[in-house]
Amino acid sequence: MAIRDELTTWVALRSVEGVGSVAFKNLLSAFGTPRRAFEVTAKELEQTAGLNHKTARNIKEFRGWERARAEVERAAREGVTLITSNDPGYPERLRRI
Repeated sequence: MAIRDELTTWVALRSVEGVGSVAFKNLLSAFGTPRRAFEVTAKELEQTAGLNHKTARNIKEFRGWERARAEVERAAREGVTLITSNDPGYPERLRRI
């Protein structure tokens, strides 16, 4: 995978088919960042984050980078600040859900 900015990797991972809220949280817990989740092998995704084979394959074969980048750029143009659960400004009460 080519180097991607961090926000784009967050948007990209959330847009992978099969990656819902639980899988996303498991991936962050297992690998720390979405970038790392894209870098590991499908086998590691399955064994470490507990993903099924299809979802792990969807991550490894992800081709929606331009769409994810466009979403981040659109947010910036419209004055929207995207924050992630790793961001210090993320509300603590939401982090615990």
